[in-house]
Amino acid sequence: MRCAAAIFGPKLLYLDHLAPLASLMQIPLVVTDHEIFALTKRYYPETEVLLYEGLSSTTSIVADYEVLITTLSCKLLKPMLFFASQALKKEPKMIWLPHGNSDKGRKKPLMEGLGNEETILVYGQKMLEFIGEKGVLDQIPHIHQLGNYRHTYYQKHKAFYAQLTQKYRSTKKTILYAPTWEDFEDSGTLFSLGSQALEKLLPSYHVLVKLHPNTVREKAAELIQLKTRFPTALFIEEFPPIYPLCEIAAIYLGDMSSVGYDFLTFQKPMLFLNPHNDDPQKLGLALHSCGYTITPDQLPHIAEKPQNELLTQKQKLYSHTFTKTFNTEKLTHDILSAWENGKNLQKS
Repeated sequence: MRCAAAIFGPKLLYLDHLAPLASLMQIPLVVTDHEIFALTKRYYPETEVLLYEGLSSTTSIVADYEVLITTLSCKLLKPMLFFASQALKKEPKMIWLPHGNSDKGRKKPLMEGLGNEETILVYGQKMLEFIGEKGVLDQIPHIHQLGNYRHTYYQKHKAFYAQLTQKYRSTKKTILYAPTWEDFEDSGTLFSLGSQALEKLLPSYHVLVKLHPNTVREKAAELIQLKTRFPTALFIEEFPPIYPLCEIAAIYLGDMSSVGYDFLTFQKPMLFLNPHNDDPQKLGLALHSCGYTITPDQLPHIAEKPQNELLTQKQKLYSHTFTKTFNTEKLTHDILSAWENGKNLQKS
């Protein structure tokens, strides 16, 4: 049974999730977009990437693979593959992979649609509990915990990424600001509190602004104005790997972005902007307990405030978010052999 990770269309935000997993599992990453293909070659050179292009791309993918791992829910993916599946009388098994872990989905539906999945991959207990709160956990037959596989992948290729991040380094203390996009919960801060924060932080700090791909695509005009206003900030549009940036940053500044959970891996100081003054406990904003939720007026002095008292909380949340073990051989074996042998994957 042939298995592949898959990205359909120009979805850059999925690349740093699927390329590392494909590499660790030693399966190909199939893509339908030339830019994604080129970026995979550049930033994940050891990942086997295959470009399927043209009107027949979905038909070829369905013909070539029995199992597809994607960040799309089956509710979204099945219509995309419908005509190919009908023509070939074959429907690939679909496995859902999350594209990050965040505290979103408390205000509006996010995980409820997973009740239609046959198999999902999660990072650890925290995500399982969140899906359980949505009332769909028992509807999903097959669940496998990955742990922090992207950090595992990064550790294997740390020297390679150290070379790529040389251009982002500075003698000044580096702050990584990773705002989320203007999503369905209006979680973004870049053009409001974020711009105010940049005013306070520059020029005392070297600020890396890791832009969300959706922001780059949807807010081009606003970004031009922001870059003109803050020429000393380094706006990063096209650098998919997040862990190399977390490594070189001394401090994290975020909002509701899942990058905050990635940064938690390094146990460094964290600052958070709260665009709607939401009660962190009421909305289950667990990550905010691992840093200081601030207003821009509190910068820059609060950036230097020690966070030693939060170390235990950071370690606890990290362990709750990411399971400790990730066995790539077992995962690959389970996925490729379970259906062949007529067995169910065990919830683990």
